[in-house]
This record gives sequence, C-alpha cells and structure tokens, in this order.
Amino acid sequence: MKVKILLTITAIVLMIAPSAVLAHTEDEPYVTDLIAGQHTDVGDVLVWNDADNLYVKYLIEEEGWCLTETHLHVADSWEEIPQTEAKGKGKGNSGGNPIPGQFEFSGEHDCIAEHTYTVPLGDWDCETDLAIAAHAVVVQKGEGCMNVVSDSEVDWSADGSTWNDAVACWDHPNWNDVDGATWIWRTYYTDVVWEYDNVPADGWYFMKTFDVPGEPVSGQININADNAYKLYLNGDFVGEEGAMDRDGPDYYEWGTEDSFALTNLDSGTNEIEVRAMNYFRTGSSTSNPAGLAFNAEICYEEILAEETAWGDGEDFPGNNWGMYFTYQVQCEEEVRYPETGNVYIGYEDWPNGDFDYNDFGMRFSAEEIYVNDELTEVTMTFEAIIYDSGMDHLIHINRPFNGDYTYTVSSVDDYTDETPAGTYYGTGDLDVVLFNTAKYTHPEKQIGEIVTVYVVLDDPSLNPKETLTAPRWDLDPFMANYDPWEIGTLYGSLYHIDDIQDTSKFGGTIDVPYILVVPETDWIPPKESTIITNPYGYFDDFYSSDGAEHTNWYSEITNSGGLSW
Repeated sequence: MKVKILLTITAIVLMIAPSAVLAHTEDEPYVTDLIAGQHTDVGDVLVWNDADNLYVKYLIEEEGWCLTETHLHVADSWEEIPQTEAKGKGKGNSGGNPIPGQFEFSGEHDCIAEHTYTVPLGDWDCETDLAIAAHAVVVQKGEGCMNVVSDSEVDWSADGSTWNDAVACWDHPNWNDVDGATWIWRTYYTDVVWEYDNVPADGWYFMKTFDVPGEPVSGQININADNAYKLYLNGDFVGEEGAMDRDGPDYYEWGTEDSFALTNLDSGTNEIEVRAMNYFRTGSSTSNPAGLAFNAEICYEEILAEETAWGDGEDFPGNNWGMYFTYQVQCEEEVRYPETGNVYIGYEDWPNGDFDYNDFGMRFSAEEIYVNDELTEVTMTFEAIIYDSGMDHLIHINRPFNGDYTYTVSSVDDYTDETPAGTYYGTGDLDVVLFNTAKYTHPEKQIGEIVTVYVVLDDPSLNPKETLTAPRWDLDPFMANYDPWEIGTLYGSLYHIDDIQDTSKFGGTIDVPYILVVPETDWIPPKESTIITNPYGYFDDFYSSDGAEHTNWYSEITNSGGLSW
C-alpha cells in the first residue's frame, strides 16, 4: 500500500492559517537531538515523509561544529540494523554494537552544516514504526591566529640557491619600526663598497617558511625596507615599494611601512619571499646601512575536537556507544466535500414555505485533513450568492470537535453580530456566525462575499476518523458533522440541517427540508415568483420516492421559467 498524500487548501487559507501540527513535513518534521561524544547537543536529526519517500536530515546548529561523515540505516526494528554479533548462545545475530560502515546510506563531507538522505518507503505502510540509526562524525572548529615576523629564522641568498641565516642588523635611528618585527639583513652593518660591488642585480633574496595549522581565513602583512622590495607569497606576487635598482635615487627611501592582504595562503607549508635592494648612496665612502622588517598576521580555522554523534534515542545493547530512535510513517489523507467544486445551500425561512430556497443561498465546500486517521485540520469555505427574503437572518455553521482547537475566520466585510475576522481558541463544538443578511439589499443576487473558517485541532487523537450516517436521507454522510443553521432576527425562525417542513398543513403531499443542499456549483434557485417545482418539475418525484426517482432532479429542467438572476 502506498501512502496517499493530498493537499488542496485554497490560497486565502494559506495566507491566514496559523501554524499547524500536521503530518510530519519538511516544515514540521519529527525532531530528535544529534548528540556528540555522548553529552554534547550539536544539532538535530529531522525526519518526515511524503507518499513515496522518507527524508532524514542532519542539521548542525551549535556554532563551530560541522559534519564530516554521515551514516544512516532505516529498518523495521533495531535488530535489523547492522551490528556486531553478540557472543554466547541464544544471543542471536544482532545483539552487539552498531556498524556504521555497513549502514545502507553513507557519505563523507567537507565540513558541512546539513545533509539530507532520501529513503524510498517501498513496502512500508502508513503507521509503520521504523527504527532509525543516524550516525555522524562531527568536528568542532575554532579560530586561531599566528604571526610570521622577520628574525634570525629568515634565510637570505644572493641567487635563490644557496641560503644563509639572516642577522639582526644595526637599527638605524631614522627607520620606522614594524611592530613585532626585527630589522634584518645579510650583515649587521653594510659596507657601501662591498655591498655595492656584490649585490645581485635583482636584489638580495630573503625567505621565511612557515606552517598554517588549519584552514586559512585571513592574512595581512606589514613591511618596510631600506630601500626597495618586491614581496611574494608562495611564488605569487603580492606588492612592492621603490625601484629595484642598486643605483637608485640619491636619497634614503625607507619611508613608511606598507600593508598588503595575503590571499593565497595554504593550509600547511607556506613561503614568504622578499627581494630587497639597498640603494648606493652617492657621497658615502664607507657605509650605507640596509634593512628589512615584516610582520604577517595570519588567522585560520583549526579542529578543536572530533566526535562521533548519534540521533538521540535508545541505546544499542552492545558495549560501545550507539543509539537508534523510532519513527512512525505518517499518512495524510484529505477528505473533501464535494470531491470537486462546491454545493449550493439554500434556505427556506418561512414556516408556510414557498419552496424557492432563495431566501438566502451560499456555496459551500470543506476539506478535512487526517493523519493516520486522526483529524488534524479542517477548512470550510462559504460564498454568499443570493438574498431574496423579506426577513433578516444570522447564518451559522456548527461543527462538533473533541478537545481544544484554534480557529481562524477570514472575511472581508465584518458586520454586526457576525464573527469578526481573526484567530480564536475554542473547545468542543465550533459555532461561527458567517453572514448577517441584514447587510444585504433585498433582493440581492450574485453577492460573492467569501468567508473561510480554518480549524487546527490541538489533540488529533481525540478526533478519530469515523463512519458517518447522513442527518437526512437526501444528504451526503459528510454533512453529519456540518450544520449550516439559521436564526431569523425578525420573526425568530430557527432551522437546522435536519429540520423538515410538513407541507400537509398548507395542502402539500410531501415533506421537504428547510435547508436544501444541491450538489452543483452553478445551480440557480427559483425566482421569488415561482416555486421549486417550476422550473424543477421532478423535485416532487425525487422527494416523494425517497430519492429512488430522478436522482439528478436539479439538472432535469422541465420549465425554464424563473431560471435567471
């Protein structure tokens, strides 16, 4: 058996409906905690189903945690979930520890916050209790920062092949310090002639290798040199200052420090490379101090913890930690009356009725949603279409319920004594005043005013689906729970769905209802100047035969008189 899902709530209901507890859906799923390391709640496991599939969603909600592996198994019972064999006689084949590596569904992930598995329902029917083992590997990440600075661990080279340790050099009083960094060069105090004659044409090479212990998040470097430099990270150019020319300008050129973003950092090994040049100083015969200073701040995500996690539930019987939980397959069924379109509900308000059913008339439809044969919500729609009476009435709808509920009334034209638009709380029988006909001009046709009543049951188990008996032989059993009754505000008339007119008191031969329910949306009642048998000539035959003859009397027109608005 397949789970049948139907949902046809009108747009106006969706706009005004309060939050409902229905069958488990993606918006209203079954929820259990995702527990890491036996004690830490890092998120949830969400479960819902439709007609064909079960959906299991892992969702991380605790900041700093993420999923790196997920494993899922769904079975008819916990014994059918893969486990190590229990030792000893009589233990069976599934009494040990769960084996996530043998679960039907699994995946490796790059530190994600959520993942959903789709499991075909197959032969699992409505209300089947399933055992679900939802396993995950989760990691906790935190942010750390590090500084990479110029110091004696920087290597220098003339050609990039042979490397030597850099040294802390003489701190020239005019140099602008880079916070946290040491001024370095290949010598402590540069001799002009020696430096000039031996410096490479593209400057000295300075290199520092370092490791980032996590996933880089950001990087920034501050740098200064006497006199010029080119900066590289992992072989990629980052920035520069000054001309890389040993016969540079005839003035000192160390100025202010520069700042650059480091955008191509790697997790693990990285290299900062600087090619620096000290200009030859005209007029200096003995010395020309040179220097380089930099400080890079690098921030990264690092793994603080790695834990196994399970959807919270019952423990497996083995020694190792593992859990499973149960989920009942949800069945959502819509019962609609009528199956399509609407019915016409017409009222006869006079004790000595004239059989026209146009004193007030409205169109009606209702949808009932059952989850596992328990009523969860009801939607009723009413459209006033005709008022052709000299009396005023309050048109009610009564629907019995068990227990508490929330109901929302939607209308566009609240009037005296009508139930105003809004959301309310009730218990037991529901009674809403839909229309006060005093607001309509007599006669008025094709009114078009719509009222919607939407009900959400607090405890569906108190309202199980039942086999109904129609309140009248000519009505659908669905109407056993719906009483569109009216009370006259002028003459005090009071009629319910099951009230019948005794027409013998004014010469009639059959008994007919005060409230007529006609199962065609476009049915037009007689004009005030006629009775129902003209134009509907088979009306009497239908009622006098208890429905045995002319079942479709409302469409078997024998006289066109009065069939107009």
